Amino acid sequence: FDSIKGQLYKSFSLAICIDGNCSEGVENSLKEFKKYANGINKYIIIRNSQNLGLAKSLNKLIIYGLEQGYTLFIRADTDDTFAPERISLLLQAKLNNPHIDVIGSNYSYFGIKNGTSIMPRTHNEILHKYSYDLPIAHASVMFDKSFFEKAGLYQSGYKDRIEDQRLWLSGFRGDCKFLNLQEVLYNVRTSQSILARRNSIKEKILIFSMKFSH
Repeated sequence: FDSIKGQLYKSFSLAICIDGNCSEGVENSLKEFKKYANGINKYIIIRNSQNLGLAKSLNKLIIYGLEQGYTLFIRADTDDTFAPERISLLLQAKLNNPHIDVIGSNYSYFGIKNGTSIMPRTHNEILHKYSYDLPIAHASVMFDKSFFEKAGLYQSGYKDRIEDQRLWLSGFRGDCKFLNLQEVLYNVRTSQSILARRNSIKEKILIFSMKFSH
C-alpha cells in the first residue's frame, strides 16, 4: 500500500485480482486497503469465483484495462514493493522510446535472501540473454497495449509456472521491442518456496526445451 500511495506520479488507476476464495487474512487486508485507498485516482477489485491461476487472472486484468481504453499496463505482485519514482521513470522511458513495447528494470530482493539483479538494457542484449537466462523481470514491467496486439495475451492451460517465459517468447516472435531501465525500481520478496522453484531442475529443463524448440 505504501508503495502505491507513495508514487510520485499520481494519475493512475489500480486493478486488483483476487484469484479464488480468500483467506481471512486477505479479506482483512482488503478491508484495510479500502480505508487506505483514499487519494488513488480509481481502483477496481476483480474476484475469481475459483482459482484460475496467474495467466488467466492477469488476462482478466488486461482485458478489463483494454475495454476501459487504457494503453499502458504496469505489473506488480501484492507481496512486493517498489520505488516512489517507479511509475514516473517508466512513463518517461516510454515517452523517450515510443517504439518500445515493454519496459522492465533492475530489481532487488529481500526476505530470506537479499541482493540485486542487473538486467540487460537494450533489445538485442535482452534477446541474447533470453537464450540462456531470464532477461527481464516479469513483475517489474510496463506493457504498451501494442505488446498484446503483437504477442497476444498470456498462454493459459499449462500446469507449470513459466507463463512469463512463454509471453517473452511470443513477444520476440511478434517483433515486440524490449528495454530494461538500469535503476532498481522493484523489490521482490523471497521465500523458501520461490527459491526452490527457481532452482528446480525440472523447471530449468522445461524452459530450456521451450527455448530450444524455437
